[in-house]
Amino acid sequence: MCIRDSAWTYRQVAWLAHEQGTPLQLPRPHPFNPLALQRLALAAAPAGGTPSRRTVELLFRHVWCRDGADPNEPAALAALATAVAPQRDPAGDAVKAELRQRTQAAAEAGLFGVPTLVCDGRAFFGQDALPMLRAALTGDAWFDGPAWHDAGAQPPGQQRVKP
Repeated sequence: MCIRDSAWTYRQVAWLAHEQGTPLQLPRPHPFNPLALQRLALAAAPAGGTPSRRTVELLFRHVWCRDGADPNEPAALAALATAVAPQRDPAGDAVKAELRQRTQAAAEAGLFGVPTLVCDGRAFFGQDALPMLRAALTGDAWFDGPAWHDAGAQPPGQQRVKP
């Protein structure tokens, strides 16, 4: 039996939500284009700033807690924008340029997915990295020795070529 990567990911996310008691309904379609939501998040903060927790929670609930509704449905996006009350125009050139700049900076820093958290110059990717991040934040000596660097410096072996 072959399981699509996305099917496994969706099952794992649904199970984690169940395990944590978090309401979650996968949006349809998924994956979806997040551009409008990214611009809205940036526009909710001053230039160069970070969206507030309230904004992020509104965006997350819009995507993950609306009975599987399409996150890009125009009327729902308009209602979300009203709730967020952005400080800047999400469709404006300044917000678009800032998003491009931040995306480029993330790529140059070697960040490759969401969520990625950076602590003391180290990137931690994925929900399953949270215990590792906690260890780094609480001063686990492993992060001060060679193990962190050595584990990330392995030479590439065989590489899968997609047809």
